Amino acid sequence: MKKILVATDFSDAARNAVRYAAGLAQEFNASLHLLHVFLEPAPALDVPVAWSDTVEAEQKEKAAQLREEADNLAASFPVPVTTDVIMGFTGESIADQADKQGADLVVVGMKGGKHSRFWGSNAITAIRKVSRPVLVVPEETAFKQPRRIVFSTDFKETVNYQALDPLVLLAKKFGARIEIVHVQEEAEEMDTGEIAGKMGLERAFEGIEHQFATIVDDDVEEGIQSFTQNNPTDMLVMVAHHHGLLNRWLGTSHTKQMSYQTTVPLLVLHDRK
Repeated sequence: MKKILVATDFSDAARNAVRYAAGLAQEFNASLHLLHVFLEPAPALDVPVAWSDTVEAEQKEKAAQLREEADNLAASFPVPVTTDVIMGFTGESIADQADKQGADLVVVGMKGGKHSRFWGSNAITAIRKVSRPVLVVPEETAFKQPRRIVFSTDFKETVNYQALDPLVLLAKKFGARIEIVHVQEEAEEMDTGEIAGKMGLERAFEGIEHQFATIVDDDVEEGIQSFTQNNPTDMLVMVAHHHGLLNRWLGTSHTKQMSYQTTVPLLVLHDRK
């Protein structure tokens, strides 16, 4: 992992995500790129100032604010930091900049604390728009080396196992144990497709400490929540599919109520098939 991009809107959640990303960058000797995206300002009809001047003024203001944030990191995290402020739409701009920067990981903050069950729109948008690995960091979660990682999967989903490379990298770097959690509605034997999926994961995680856990629960999300609450978990990992568990979990509303406590960072991997 050589470069981490962090999207920030200067909120408390975003600032926490920046510090989490800086901690991760320090572990990997990676560089950090801070990105702020601002929307096109509406022209003020009653103020005789050119629209371009308004845009330039906002960009300069945000750039100074972002540079200050980068400077504040230097005292605690000796990692190379670059900054960029652009006008655009958050999800699309993050995706474009991630590709332009060649980011190995995109980090975004998630609003709320232990009593919140709502996703911020920026986190949702980033997951949907960015094709690179996305790490969503809860507002009150400080960085620590992930030693216990929960990988939630549906064995029926066909995965290009190269998509799991970031998970394998993290596990090897930190000597982490991977709990492969499969939630099913009824207690029944696995079919041939699920058996093949499990065997594929065995090969993907060869050489890494891991074990499988099957949970019976009518609600998949509640099953994942129950497992992470009752087992030490430093990070939850899921693979994004067009018609997969994660896509169903995100739903269609940016304020969809989530069924797990927002205290565990979520790493979203994208299947590149």
